[in-house]
Amino acid sequence: MAAEQTFQAETCLSCHSVDGVAHIDHIPIIHGQSQTYLHNALHAYKSGQRSGGTADVMQAVAAQLSDAEIDLLAGFFGTDASTVSNAPITHLVKAAAAGADDRLVYLTSPDGRDRVLQSQFNKDYFLVAPYVESEKFLTFCSIATMAAVLNSFEDKLQRPIDPKRYPYPYFTQENIFNEANQQVKTFEGVVTDGLTLAEIGAYLTHLNVNPTTIFADDHDLDAMRDKILAALSDPAVRVILNYNRGIVGQDGGGHVSPIAAYHEASDSVLVLDVAGYKYPPAWVPMPLLYKAMLDKDSASDRARGLALVRTY
Repeated sequence: MAAEQTFQAETCLSCHSVDGVAHIDHIPIIHGQSQTYLHNALHAYKSGQRSGGTADVMQAVAAQLSDAEIDLLAGFFGTDASTVSNAPITHLVKAAAAGADDRLVYLTSPDGRDRVLQSQFNKDYFLVAPYVESEKFLTFCSIATMAAVLNSFEDKLQRPIDPKRYPYPYFTQENIFNEANQQVKTFEGVVTDGLTLAEIGAYLTHLNVNPTTIFADDHDLDAMRDKILAALSDPAVRVILNYNRGIVGQDGGGHVSPIAAYHEASDSVLVLDVAGYKYPPAWVPMPLLYKAMLDKDSASDRARGLALVRTY
């Protein structure tokens, strides 16, 4: 495929995955479908002729596509979608820790591992890390984070029964979407736009925990550090971070992940990245992280910050 034919397909990947095999039950598998079928389906969504299912999402997506982009998408997913190296997607490159901002120290490095052992605020690492799973969609960082944090409370919080894991209770990136949370923002809405910090707080109130949302522009650096340290010191509390990862030197923008530890000597915080396909967990200097939390979320027109999650 010629360079001038590359295009961005973040929204397609969010639902259908990089190989066209979706991981959510009601999202159709498009891998292996004929190119003609996919071409006609996208045009039908674009014109509004196709309805039902997730048509409201697909119509909004298809309306933004040109005829040439529809041809490219149909050709990619309908022919050799399993060959990611040939994908016409410019951003689909796994980020290497060595190529990221050198102000960050990754957990996979000797220094990164040493900081965990040296930290006096590391208990959440051992509690939360075992439950961290990568986001299923590119917009599901908040959903994956909530699932990990809630599971980390173990028997202190009643987990829902997931049919796929019956009879074992477990929070998943599907059952976070209970009826009450669907009233805050629908599954399709989160797939399209993700969640703001306020919406994360609203979701958590419907999951049998007591959240406190803290917007960074309401506090200075020292106060935000103090709030993180207090939470990391309390066994009944977990810390969810909402920040702009681009400001800390990584690829991307608004993001959500758990905070798992604080290292005193380096004044850095360990972020357990739920986009593990891009980056491993990283120690981020607190002044830099504060700057990333001050970033204004365009969806809410407010700064980012923290959600402190407490069991009742």
